[in-house]
Amino acid sequence: MSRPKGSKNKVKTVAAAVNVDPFTAQINAKNAEINGIADDIKLISAGIEEQKKLLKQKKSELKKLNAALARIEQAKAAQEAAANEAARKAQAEQLAGVLLASGKSMEEIAALLNSTNS
Repeated sequence: MSRPKGSKNKVKTVAAAVNVDPFTAQINAKNAEINGIADDIKLISAGIEEQKKLLKQKKSELKKLNAALARIEQAKAAQEAAANEAARKAQAEQLAGVLLASGKSMEEIAALLNSTNS
């Protein structure tokens, strides 16, 4: 058997009982992390609410612009239809004038105009 090292006369010191719980430090660290993340979540939530308001506003603007565009397109279509009708009327009057000048009767002119309009 080997001999123990050190003196047998060495004064033994008793470690002072320190009331240090190794878990307390870990708990405090985790609580600090939790509080930091909770603050981050609050900031992100506030940002999301702000973005939702902005999105709602933009959707409202888009809806108004789409309605205005539809009104403009309807007005354009009505104007084009009126222009086409006026052109057809002018063409029919011109054709009637030519036919009258050539000596056709009103019945023949009416039959020709009806056949070209259909």
